[in-house]
Amino acid sequence: MIEAKEIINWLGGPVSHVHLRNEDQPAVFDIGEKHQFTTEAAVYYLENLTKNPDTRITDTNHALLDFDIENIPKPEGLTDEQWKSFTIDLASQSVSEKLKALRQNPESSRIIAGIEVDIIGENGELSLDDGCLSGLDLVIASFHSFVREFFTGEKYYTKQYLMNAYMGAVLNPHVDALGHPTKLSSRVADTIFVEDYLLLLDLMAQRKVAMEINLFEDLESQENSLTLNVVSEAVRRGVPLILSSDFHHFEESDFAKDTNVYPGVVNKHNFEEVFRNNQDFHFRLFRRLAKNINTLNKIGVTPELIVNSSNENFDRWQNEKRVVA
Repeated sequence: MIEAKEIINWLGGPVSHVHLRNEDQPAVFDIGEKHQFTTEAAVYYLENLTKNPDTRITDTNHALLDFDIENIPKPEGLTDEQWKSFTIDLASQSVSEKLKALRQNPESSRIIAGIEVDIIGENGELSLDDGCLSGLDLVIASFHSFVREFFTGEKYYTKQYLMNAYMGAVLNPHVDALGHPTKLSSRVADTIFVEDYLLLLDLMAQRKVAMEINLFEDLESQENSLTLNVVSEAVRRGVPLILSSDFHHFEESDFAKDTNVYPGVVNKHNFEEVFRNNQDFHFRLFRRLAKNINTLNKIGVTPELIVNSSNENFDRWQNEKRVVA
């Protein structure tokens, strides 16, 4: 059993896959603006939570949601491919502008500028252009069914389509990690097994592309059985692993929904009050992290295999990834 004092050995590096927004940027998703972290609030929260002035956080917002893609009218006369290219151009411009603003932020030294880019084609095509991706520090490539539905009207994949697309994304020199690669099993038209991932895992090991593990989920639940089996194979094959939160807002956490307790707005003016009034939330969050880390430890995962278990591990992995790319 992992003890509380040992958790820092697993979580001592950059906090990965957090969805942030700039101070002057409206919130996305169907949530209130106050409940998606701004860059300033996230840094302040992290600094006080960890008591570690060297802790960093990765800003990996959705590329296609930064500019509210679902409400952009399709220009008349465009083919589907032209529409896709048009959207990629808009998304790339939006992300580049956000990156420029982030670099000018006084807190930027604590922020790893990244993106969660969508895989939008069977050959691993991405929703941002190479010029935009090359300026980012961390690129997580993911599938989201709503994006596929937006572009094609189709809701389901075949496992062959899925694996081809993942492998194409892994071959992209700008891609550092695959986001939640086992979470689309319910959207696959045919049954998907751990054996279907083996070629992909071998390629990820060769390319030093990390597999994301979401610590906010219950890894011991039945719906995550495929995830644990794939992680176990990833360990055997030497695939880098990255622990993430995939954090959008406090309300999405199941224990927050159950108790109707979440910190809400966090800033330097109300930090002490937020923590004092929400101790149950933070205890439940800590307990979830500890439980998942113990689950991973049982299948052979150690802090040394986690690229963001420390700042040193993270920097070493990024340097190795650049050599391979």
